Amino acid sequence: MKIKICGLTRENDIEACIDAGIDYLGFNLLKVSKRFVDIQWTSKIINKYKIASKSVILIDDQVSLSDIKNNFDEDIILQFYGKNYDASDIRKSIVAAVSIKVMEPVFESQTKTKLGSTEMGGKLPSVRVYINEFLKTKLDNFLHKNQEVSEAIQRKILQAEKERKELSGIRKLAKERAKKASLHNKKLRDCRIHFGDLKESKRLDSTL
Repeated sequence: MKIKICGLTRENDIEACIDAGIDYLGFNLLKVSKRFVDIQWTSKIINKYKIASKSVILIDDQVSLSDIKNNFDEDIILQFYGKNYDASDIRKSIVAAVSIKVMEPVFESQTKTKLGSTEMGGKLPSVRVYINEFLKTKLDNFLHKNQEVSEAIQRKILQAEKERKELSGIRKLAKERAKKASLHNKKLRDCRIHFGDLKESKRLDSTL
């Protein structure tokens, strides 16, 4: 389990977090927030206490990515505020390959093309944890520092979202029309009683 303290604004609180062994320290660069801190102060604090790899910087569209690149080490973790996309739209828009080294790998199927190992071996984390941490830090930081790439991916995600909503609307409309067109004859009766069932006293009631 990892612990993060967010919205740090005072140096004595930061020192207390470091002494307590807190895993991540959060700094808020959103000007609309009551816990706002400016870039220069945050950069100074991070460099002073050498906590770049522990620092989570919250930014939005108002924060210049070039300022982030110029003031912070690449080890910081960037968190972008207010951008939530559906996971299916992201998966549809990004295709990538991650190369990892696994001790004594185990492959599934006869063709040996699918990795079945869930652990990397030794004291290393599991494959899932390693890849999730890698994407959360390295890829996230890369996209924030390379705005043209992130914007291209964002356009693909928005296009996927648009297509998904359009298809959902078409399916909903088709379902409603099919429901309206369904045959409903009030004269049809329940078939729990059959005319051919000679043991049933109400069998004659089953006819129209």
